[in-house]
Formats: sequence, C-alpha cells, structure tokens
Amino acid sequence: MSTAVVEAAQDQLRLWYPQFVPAVPPLGSAAVRAWTGRIQPFPDGKEFAGVMHHFETRQTVGVEKRGGLYHPTSCKTSHHFSHNFSNSMTTAFEIVALEFAGSRHPRVYSVTPEISRRRYPNHPHLRDDQQVVISGRPVQALCTYLASDGAVQRGEMELVQVLDYTSMFLAKHMLWVATNFVNYYSVNGNHVRQAANPAALLSGDDIFVFDGTAGQSAAFYRIGAAWEHPVQQLERWFASGTWKLSGGLWIGGGAPHQVADMYREIRPRQECHCGSGLLYANCHRRLDARALGIVR
Repeated sequence: MSTAVVEAAQDQLRLWYPQFVPAVPPLGSAAVRAWTGRIQPFPDGKEFAGVMHHFETRQTVGVEKRGGLYHPTSCKTSHHFSHNFSNSMTTAFEIVALEFAGSRHPRVYSVTPEISRRRYPNHPHLRDDQQVVISGRPVQALCTYLASDGAVQRGEMELVQVLDYTSMFLAKHMLWVATNFVNYYSVNGNHVRQAANPAALLSGDDIFVFDGTAGQSAAFYRIGAAWEHPVQQLERWFASGTWKLSGGLWIGGGAPHQVADMYREIRPRQECHCGSGLLYANCHRRLDARALGIVR
C-alpha cells in the first residue's frame, strides 16, 4: 500500500473499530503493522437468534461499529433459531490483526479466549500454515474468508472488512463450541455412548498435540503433516471395536477446504486461496496439482 492508502486505512480503522490500538508485531511473523482490540459479536445476546437464522439461511447480517452483529432492520421476519444459547453468547474476544507489505491479505488471531489448534484440535476453520507465537504460545490464524472469493475489497477498507468477517467467524465459532459432541459406537456391543467433544477443550485441559490425523478439513492447511485417509481411519476404528463420530454445528455456507475442491473450483486467474494476493496460477495451483497426483 502507498503511504496515503495506509493512512486512509488507519483512519477507517479508527472510525469503525476504535477499540483497536497499535501493537508490536509478533517476532518472525513478517507483519509490518499489528493491531489489538476486543470484538464482542453479541454484547447482550439479544441479536443472536436473528443473526444465526440469517447465517443458517445464507442471508446477509449487519455489522455495527466495533464489530457487534445485528439482524438487518430491512428484514421484517421474526426469526426463531433452533438453538437456545443466546444468553451465553456474549463472549468478547481479544484479537490480534496483522498487516503485511505487498499484496498479502491481513491475518487475525484470537488470543483471549485462545482459538488455536492447542485448544481446539479438530477446529474446522483454522489456518495451520499461518501460525505465529503470541505470549509464548503458538496460535493459528482464523480462516475467516477464502481469498479467492474476492470477498474483501483491497485498499483502505480492507482491514475493516476483515474484522467484520472476524466478528461473523467468532459468532459461528461460539455456536460450534456449544454444540460439539462425540458419539462412540461400539461395534460389538451395538450401543452408543455420547461424550463431550475433545475438539472443544476447555481452558486448563490437557494440551493436545495435533498430528494431522484428524478430519480432512482440520488437516488441510498443515505443512508436512501425515494425513490419515478416511478409509484408514475407519479401518482403525473398526479394529478397535469402536466407531467414533464427532459433531458440531458450523452454521451457514462454507468455502471449499479440500485440495481437490479448490483445484476444481478456483480458476487460474483468481486470487490464490492462501491469501498471498497472487494469482492461483502463479502460487499454489501447481503445488495443489502435485498433491493430487496430477503433475509431478
């Protein structure tokens, strides 16, 4: 960005997210600027049902100054969302936002409460390839949008729009945590036992070292990790006599996370999914083709 655009972007950030203040970029992150501030998607919980129903039906939602979400006044429908969690959905998140030189997209991290692979081993929307160390802990970037979709306007409003998407991500994340469970099906005993999902560890629980053998979506962005094929996973579960099925509601539409899906759906002249700002043809397309065995 030019100096004029950087200054204009900072003016827009102060206008729409005045709670964010400059911070020192994490060591080794390559960021040129960093900001920290709190985002509370539902300050009083009252907008939760309407917003979540709009997410569920893929309709637009409103984003207020400071990142609060609301049911658009233009929609006259009275929504009743099926999950009655409104009163508990008032968490505020301490967010670190990083900006980079050149065309690379900004990245966002939630440090308090921490949203990381350490705390949520099976989280479906974390960027393992965009990890930084904050306060001595590795934290992965939130996957708030897919760069190739062109969802964010580059320029002075870019960081504001990224934080808008961050607020929507946090709302969906809270519901995902609240609805997580695991069903253990005994092959021999023919019965099901339900338990809290270890993909949604509470603070203070044991640290889980993610090794890339969980679900496809969680493992996609890992670099150099051994990924276990679903067939191998099923064979292992059957051999142990227990079939484990985890569940959690990530509401609304989702961008493709699998290499095959992105290789098929992202055109060569679109932006690369990694957020580099480069064209897919000039960035990850050949690497994705190699991963799929299309080229060597």
